[in-house]
Amino acid sequence: MACPQWAICRVGVKNSSLKAATEDGVPEAVGSVTAALLAADRASLRQLGILRVSLDGVAPAAGAQATARDLSVSVLYEFLKPPAAPEGMIAEVPLELEVDTTGKLRAVFSAVPFSAGAFASFDVVDDPAATKNAPSAWSFDAGSEVVRQASRIFGGSTTTNANKPGTYLLLRTDAATPALTDAIVRSEVHSDGDRGIGLVFRFVDVDNFYFFLMEQAGPYRRIGKKVGGTFSDLDEPAVDLTRGYAPGTTSRLRVEARGDLFRASLDELVVVEGRDGSIAGPGRVGLMTKGNDQASFGTFEVLEV
Repeated sequence: MACPQWAICRVGVKNSSLKAATEDGVPEAVGSVTAALLAADRASLRQLGILRVSLDGVAPAAGAQATARDLSVSVLYEFLKPPAAPEGMIAEVPLELEVDTTGKLRAVFSAVPFSAGAFASFDVVDDPAATKNAPSAWSFDAGSEVVRQASRIFGGSTTTNANKPGTYLLLRTDAATPALTDAIVRSEVHSDGDRGIGLVFRFVDVDNFYFFLMEQAGPYRRIGKKVGGTFSDLDEPAVDLTRGYAPGTTSRLRVEARGDLFRASLDELVVVEGRDGSIAGPGRVGLMTKGNDQASFGTFEVLEV
């Protein structure tokens, strides 16, 4: 049985057999095996990583041998493989705790990590203004447990303004995952390229929504909006034109919307914030890329505030 490093695993050992001298001796032989399992020294087993051993069943052996029995045994063990080389000290343990002073914080959706079932809860929407390299190519990678977007679809401007149409993977709304006004959206994002990656929120339709997008090629980090089909910055802009992100590195992205205040954090540090009152009602939330065919998202969490 394959077991990952540093994990607790259960393995079934079947068809381990015993054989008595006579048919009458079979019950005694089975009893001896059971007693041996129960009487095993727990401290010694624990040193070997074995947490529990149990006899699951006894069945007649193959070939109908009257004096033989096949045993099924389960072993619960902890597989602790020592590292091949020493590593450094753990410098950071991200907790991502949300402080709720209102008593309204509620978890709406969680894919940590992504799964095929979670991916099925989203719709793909390509911005009609993203006409270059369309369509998008969203997919779920089961081996890596991430959602990927592998098209360089984009439109608008490559300069530092807010005209950034791309492609969006939107969480469907229903009774359990309603459209939200005030929300915290979190995702682990990764890009091996240098183009746009981010999140969308208060997505009413393809012409009215807010977004956070960051790009290394610019570079920029920006919370922007599309209202009435036109992209622009917030009334109180939330833009950093000096930094983007580190390609090849996974970052923890968090976007918070409370009333007209919007804030984006990267690895627990606030990077941009601003204010806007253009879209005051609820909308959908989701993932976004622009011109990025090497983007992936490892988690997605939504909290209502």
